[in-house]
Formats: sequence, C-alpha cells, structure tokens
Amino acid sequence: MLATCQLLGYGLIAVLALGTAERGDEAVVMALYDASAIAFVASNVGLALLTGATGLGLLFTGARIAGIGSVLVAIVAAGASLTYAAEGAFSPHGDLGFTALILQLLWTVAAAIALLRRSRTD
Repeated sequence: MLATCQLLGYGLIAVLALGTAERGDEAVVMALYDASAIAFVASNVGLALLTGATGLGLLFTGARIAGIGSVLVAIVAAGASLTYAAEGAFSPHGDLGFTALILQLLWTVAAAIALLRRSRTD
C-alpha cells in the first residue's frame, strides 16, 4: 500500500506538471491535486504502521537504538498522515510531507544496513 500510494501521488503530480495544469479546466486540476494529496496522506499511514510495528518489535528484542529510530519515524509519518492543510508546511505537499519522505528513505537504508550487518554476524 505504501509504495502504491506514493507512486499514485507522484504520477498525479507528473500529469499536472506535463501540461494538464495549464490546458485543463480548473476543477480538473484541483481534483488531480487533491487526489495526489490523498494518496500521500494514505502512504504516510502505511509508513507509520510499518515503521511503528518494526520499532516496537526491535524494542522488544533489545535493539534499543534501531527501535527508537523506527518509532521516531513512525511518529513523524503519523503526523504527516494527519495533514489536511491545502497549502503550506502542513500540507501533504509541504515540508512535513517532504520530511516524512526523506525519513522513510533514510530509514530504509539504515534498516537494510542493519540487516546486512546482522546477517554477517549470524
């Protein structure tokens, strides 16, 4: 769900960037923009669930640092999933949504490195 919603959101923004915004009716443009915002909010719900569950699992197994990091990413993603502003920092296309995206990418890289290092020691 996470990747599907993100791809849908970026696809809708790409449609707008490729000329639909200047040639289309204003109602159509706003509908596409709002649909992309809904897709990004839904993807942040998935990110919050994924990282939150991973963080809690890590905390229960004793991996404190990784668990705390995962829970922090989950908190930011949960905050980003509650953004319904039309514009500005708290819109899905604003600073909070971008922060959640960057944290997701960093979390993915950190989790991959941790898993690779752990598999070499086992």
